[in-house]
Amino acid sequence: MAFNRAKNVTIYSNGSVNFGSGAQNLDAGVSILGGYLTGSQIYQNTTINMTGGTYAGTSYGTNNSFTSNASAATATVSAYLANGSTKTFTVADGAAAPALLLSGGLATNSGGIIKGGAGKMVISSIGNANTGSTTINGGTLSLGSIGAISTAGSIVFGGGTLQYGA
Repeated sequence: MAFNRAKNVTIYSNGSVNFGSGAQNLDAGVSILGGYLTGSQIYQNTTINMTGGTYAGTSYGTNNSFTSNASAATATVSAYLANGSTKTFTVADGAAAPALLLSGGLATNSGGIIKGGAGKMVISSIGNANTGSTTINGGTLSLGSIGAISTAGSIVFGGGTLQYGA
């Protein structure tokens, strides 16, 4: 499936988009409102806004940013985040616990991870190769397993809580 990369895309709770194995650029707004987005070569150059729902597949690109809005349903990022740029997660505090679940892998990344917002984010994947710093600016970042973040990078606190165990 291909679409005009400059257009906004919204996937609702009963919707599913599968880009398949072909390269797909996401340059405009993408909103997942309980739906499901997947593909094997997604070049993400925009923030993915999520209210519940799932972002899966393999993601490349220069902007691996995710915003999880307050919701009764957990937003899940099961995508393998393959690029080397900083990955930013802004997580609102909603009824879901956790508000955002990162179950996909993190590639070698000199840019690091930034967790902001008042909500709880869980990293459940193991063996992540992130070598940059992990910055917590608000809310709770919960490490669901040993290896959820690499021991090669530093942990920086600008506010919030680091927790081990979901």
